[in-house]
Amino acid sequence: MNTNEFDNVENYGDNCDNCDNCNVCEIQPEKEKFDIKTAKNAFGSISFALFIAVALIFTASFVLKKLIPHELFANAWIAYTLNFVIMYVISFPLAYLFIKGLPKDNSDLQTENKMNTRTFVRLFVSAAFLMYAGNIIGTVFTGFFTFFKYFLREMPSQSFSDMFNRDASIATILYVAVIAPIFEEIVFRKVIIDRIKRFGYMPAMIFSGVAFGFFHGNFSQFFYATLLGMLLGYIYCRTGKIIHTILMHSVINIYGGVVPTLIFSFVDTERLDAIQAIADYDKYIEAISEFALDHILPIIFYALHAVTFFVLAVIGLIFLIKDRKRYKAGVLKADPPMPGEKTFSLVFLSAGFILFVCTTLVEFYYSL
Repeated sequence: MNTNEFDNVENYGDNCDNCDNCNVCEIQPEKEKFDIKTAKNAFGSISFALFIAVALIFTASFVLKKLIPHELFANAWIAYTLNFVIMYVISFPLAYLFIKGLPKDNSDLQTENKMNTRTFVRLFVSAAFLMYAGNIIGTVFTGFFTFFKYFLREMPSQSFSDMFNRDASIATILYVAVIAPIFEEIVFRKVIIDRIKRFGYMPAMIFSGVAFGFFHGNFSQFFYATLLGMLLGYIYCRTGKIIHTILMHSVINIYGGVVPTLIFSFVDTERLDAIQAIADYDKYIEAISEFALDHILPIIFYALHAVTFFVLAVIGLIFLIKDRKRYKAGVLKADPPMPGEKTFSLVFLSAGFILFVCTTLVEFYYSL
């Protein structure tokens, strides 16, 4: 093939099947480069919006606790209502003003738009392992930093009545199983991922998960919330349907939070607090034995829940190992992809993200 077959430069490279000795096709347009400036602006703006939201939530909660009597905050309905208003009615809508101008996803990354029941169950079981492992890590970190904070001083104690308030059961179910999954998925998956998914699934999943973990404001929840946030981010990236992550989030919260609360609603926690205050060892053993006999069914149900949780976690680990290639294949990259050496700095080193993390760490400290 010789070059005079082409009438002009615009045709160079077209239909070149046998041009091993032809240098015409060396004239190639430059490859499109990843838009670092746009990505930096998107991640930085979202991070700053999260900082605004968390700062407002922390400040409002601190002020209200100073102004409102403790007895009112002890009422679950009042506490949850105030939390809902501060977080979802005031803070997040105001923070949204800082990112509403960012373009939503307009990439060519494909989504499946569906999830069958079998896949949903498999992902939930995988999530059980992430919850279990993250909870263990969170417990270790909480214990370590609590000891460090109260070194050589008396550790703060929390009564069983405060931890498992029988009157809070319905409020807890409504908030934990319905309200929180809906609003948190809209914010951390729909609003955030829609604006960063075009830079690749991996940066979007990691950012959404880490931000979700820090948002919880304590070591106990940070690790498992981060891992679950990444899984929920993967589900949203692959399906493009927020309803799937809302349902998954709700089921996870029901199993991990609502079920134990319901079980303890049948336990006389005030009696348990009184038993813990008994100093005499023999009287303590006698009292705790009687308590166990009187609450044999709740104890059995709680033990079954704990054992089932462990079994699901083991199966979930097996699923994650077996499905690792499927996950890897499903984590699509942008075209052109985000430069690997730039990923961490673009995602996590913006001024907004540093402010967001510093603010949440203050919450971490006060939560100990």
